[in-house]
Amino acid sequence: MTQRRYLHRAEAAQYLTDRYFPVSEQRLAVYARLGGGPVFQKAGRLPIYKPKNLDSWARSKLSQPVRSNADI
Repeated sequence: MTQRRYLHRAEAAQYLTDRYFPVSEQRLAVYARLGGGPVFQKAGRLPIYKPKNLDSWARSKLSQPVRSNADI
């Protein structure tokens, strides 16, 4: 199966949730408004996300592996 080139916001939220950690469509909308979220582009009024940008953003939010909170 080939990976789609761009994902709509709901698909991007599902992509992140399936591969990394729970992220809602609404949370992505807040990030788009305030900053701090994954890179996106606009196709007219629609925000679209490249999977590679979602991957980069999600990995940047993860810590290194630890055995306890004291290790962070």
